[in-house]
Parts: sequence; C-alpha cells; structure tokens
Amino acid sequence: MATRSSDLCHSASSYERHVYQAAIQAWNATGHFKFVPGTTAHHQITLGTSNATSGQYYRLAGITFSTGYTNGYYTKAQVYLLTRNFVRYHYSYTDQVHVAEHELGHTIGLEHSRDRHSVMLADNRYNGISAADSAAVHLRYRLPVGRL
Repeated sequence: MATRSSDLCHSASSYERHVYQAAIQAWNATGHFKFVPGTTAHHQITLGTSNATSGQYYRLAGITFSTGYTNGYYTKAQVYLLTRNFVRYHYSYTDQVHVAEHELGHTIGLEHSRDRHSVMLADNRYNGISAADSAAVHLRYRLPVGRL
C-alpha cells in the first residue's frame, strides 16, 4: 500500500475540512492507498478551496494541479474545491465529498474514466469510489516502493 502525506489548507472552513476528511477516509478504506496527515513544512498534497469560477473554471467543482514525472507519479499536488460552484449548482454534502474523492484520485495517478459509475468520471458528482476505482489503484501500486 502506498501513502501520500497531505496538509489541509488553513483557508478551508471546518465544513470544507470535513468534506476532505470524508474523502480521505473513503480512499483509505479501500486498503490500496493511504493518505496521512502532513505538516505545512512536510507534505506532498495541499488541500484547499477557491472561489475562482471564471474563465476555464466557470463550471468546475474541483481542480488539481500536479507536478511530477512523465510516468504519472506525482511529487506535489494542490487540490482545490471550487466552493462558489457548489452553491451555484446546488451540490449536496455527498456530492462535494465525491468531488473531493475525484480530485484525490488524480493525486494518486488516476485519470478520467468513461465508466458512468466511476468516481473518476469527468463530470462526477454522484458517484463515490467504485470497486473498479479501487482495483485501478491496487494495480497502480501493486509493487512495494522501490521494486520494479
């Protein structure tokens, strides 16, 4: 099982922190990947919120910016929940958790899926982590760290 440290941005409200924590618990429950808390000085993922909803972000509910290697393994990522669109498009708490699960899926190397039941469906707000999503993570991280 692979792990990745995360730091919850101080700009997030307690409600938004709860949304992220629920998404992290869902990924950790798969048993194939584990997010662990990091500190401001030492983490790989920063979790935050933004009200940016103009330009290319005008309909998005979440976005992930990543840096890493060409093989899809990331060294750093910034995840944002776009809270203004949550209100504008009437996202429920569960919808918001699914968006956070989707964005966290990107941080562990998952791309968009065409599977209508996948959390990684591009326009997802209704699907949680599916068995297929969990299997994809298991395949991606099936070897111990450093073993090829």
